[in-house]
Amino acid sequence: MKNNTLKNILNDFHNLANNLSDKEKLLLYSYEDFIVDTVFGFYDKNSNKIMQRWNKLSQFIKHLLWVFLWKIKYILFANSKNEVILFLSMHNVKSSFDLIEVLSRNYIVFLVGAIENKKLLMNKKVFCIVNTSIKNTNELDNTFENITNIVFDLLKKYNIEVNYLTKVRKDNHYNLFVKCKKLITSIQKNLILFITDSYFPISYFSQYIIFDRNFSKVMIDHGLIFYNELYQNIVADYYFAFGKFSLDKINGAKQKFIVGCPQKNYLVKNIKKEKNKYFLYILSPYLFSFARTEGRNLEYLKKYLVKLSEVIKNNYPDWKLVLRAHPSDEIKKLKSYLNNFEFYQGNLNKILSQTYCIFAEDTSLTIDLLRYDIPLIYPLDEFDCEHIHFSKFNYNIGLGYAEISINEIEKKIYLNSENFEKRKDIYEYYYQPFDKQKFLRLINEAIKSNCNSCNIQ
Repeated sequence: MKNNTLKNILNDFHNLANNLSDKEKLLLYSYEDFIVDTVFGFYDKNSNKIMQRWNKLSQFIKHLLWVFLWKIKYILFANSKNEVILFLSMHNVKSSFDLIEVLSRNYIVFLVGAIENKKLLMNKKVFCIVNTSIKNTNELDNTFENITNIVFDLLKKYNIEVNYLTKVRKDNHYNLFVKCKKLITSIQKNLILFITDSYFPISYFSQYIIFDRNFSKVMIDHGLIFYNELYQNIVADYYFAFGKFSLDKINGAKQKFIVGCPQKNYLVKNIKKEKNKYFLYILSPYLFSFARTEGRNLEYLKKYLVKLSEVIKNNYPDWKLVLRAHPSDEIKKLKSYLNNFEFYQGNLNKILSQTYCIFAEDTSLTIDLLRYDIPLIYPLDEFDCEHIHFSKFNYNIGLGYAEISINEIEKKIYLNSENFEKRKDIYEYYYQPFDKQKFLRLINEAIKSNCNSCNIQ
């Protein structure tokens, strides 16, 4: 029911965007995950995502330490030389770190927020801009206020409860905007290029703030995104895709290119098999805002897992079905819902050698696992839909709920061994090898072109 409501709200949301100016659309798009969270009631006392980072005192202290170190480095070593500077909004993930290192060989790189990486902290050409104070948030940006009212009117139209915690999230949303604005406008250097790798609020805020300034805007692919509407929101002069899958979906960028993905090159890894012990089940994100692929919901997942576990128990009594949650998900909440199932969130390499077969849903890890010589089965969603296009390559390993049986599982495992070579084609459809020279050449081209505005479709 909530899936249908969300679908209708998002349709109205994108229709509203068509009546706004290009600049106003950026602020509206920043509210998309806010709407998803509100519809699904994720703002309760135990799962308020705004507070997740500060749940543990140790995490809070660790974060403050990184803020302090980056602040000291910025004050002591960021000089006023008139050099090309890249401004990035990126996540604390290895692929982002690798990309920043590549860029720092040619440019000074400025990042928003305290990246928790020792190697980048010691890099002489990488700086994080951090500011822990937010003042004058009561001086509301009129455009922001108008967009906020549009969003809340839309929620009211569908009788979505706007409670106290939702309003707290709204205030935090605006505080993030103010903080981003202060950080960007504080840069007194020759900021030439803006780069972002994602579709989250800080990306839209940053583009809104620099919209009328003379910057080329480059967006870098983030990973496997199966919900098409996010690709309609791409706002950039250049879009750098990891593979053909993403490239074909992008509409809004003026120019788009495949540059490949850092640290994702195809390599078959022959696992030294030990005694089989596990059936591994890789979950797509279920409680994360943007995980809203139709047909993936907790009720159907539980139904699927119950039937699958019965088949495994009856035919492989000594083996375990182990679940692995997406790292961006609210794992504690997910475990409480699926409390009859065992989870494994440790180093995956430690159990792959004892894994007989992997069931993997809609996530980048599914594509990564194509590199391993382990049978892979794709659980179809509630409508028997395949979001990862295995059958496009005549690699029919999808398993619907009605098909779950020992005969069908063994049949899919046999198809894996018969058609293992097809995995490389599938992998490179999503992730081509990273072309560093092409990437840097396009960055130079973007700097020279300095487009004045974005084309939002």
